[in-house]
Amino acid sequence: MTGFFRNCAQKCDRDNPEIQMRNCLSLLLTAFVLSNSVVLRIQAQGVSIPLPAPKDFRVVGWRNVDDLRYTVAQFDSVFWDPRDTPSLRKLIRTTDLCKDKTVLEIGVGTGLLSLCALNRGANKVVGTDINPAAQANALYNARRFRWTDRFECRLVKKDKPGAFEVIKTNERFDVIVSNPPWVDRKPKTNFEYALYDPGFHLAKTLMADLPKHLNPDGRVLLAYGAVSGIVTVRKLAKQHGYGFKIVDDDRDLAKLPDEFLPGMMMEITVPEQMIRATMKLPEEKQSSSN
Repeated sequence: MTGFFRNCAQKCDRDNPEIQMRNCLSLLLTAFVLSNSVVLRIQAQGVSIPLPAPKDFRVVGWRNVDDLRYTVAQFDSVFWDPRDTPSLRKLIRTTDLCKDKTVLEIGVGTGLLSLCALNRGANKVVGTDINPAAQANALYNARRFRWTDRFECRLVKKDKPGAFEVIKTNERFDVIVSNPPWVDRKPKTNFEYALYDPGFHLAKTLMADLPKHLNPDGRVLLAYGAVSGIVTVRKLAKQHGYGFKIVDDDRDLAKLPDEFLPGMMMEITVPEQMIRATMKLPEEKQSSSN
């Protein structure tokens, strides 16, 4: 591209007639536009108008995944490892799991799963995170993808870190997804909230309140890469009377190290009667009104 500019400049020096000058200026303008478009493609692979990062936040990388056309921006102190969620993203990508659905992502990070859901036709996606940088990061990516009309991201307070603290009392979703922290340890930084779930509080509150925020026939899909976390979720499912299964994965938990990659997808099935019991209308009235 530098050579193109140099040749244009040399041509302008040689060709003095006015018509040649106009042609030269036109070539220079074309070269300028093309050079900028190359920069944009390098940064965001086809996003026509790049966005500056919000004040107080910094982009530390542009990440590629096969699920999305454009790169995903990663902010400083925001977790990124797509190896956690390959099975879940494949399910979103290859089925109508999210098409025309309302989706909740708990622990949104860069917004990767939310973006995948929006890309596959979700009507609305709500993301939540306890890390202010993650909230800003997910919103930034949604703006770059031009999906802000279908995406909302809410910040969870550190003194109220429950899974549904920023979800309204009667707010329900067709699909709930999460790649939550796996390790029972206390986080010391905003970044570590993506890694550590002290006392498995997030997992416990997520499982306890699923009937209150899931629509009948709704689906719950979690991605974990730690044996202790999966065992905890399995015990919680049994305790609450939910179904539990590992999806699209034949690895033996007993033979895996406590932390492993790629992550493993679990589906939690909440009985419909439990969901309807938490709704305003009793099950009998629900049936008669249909």
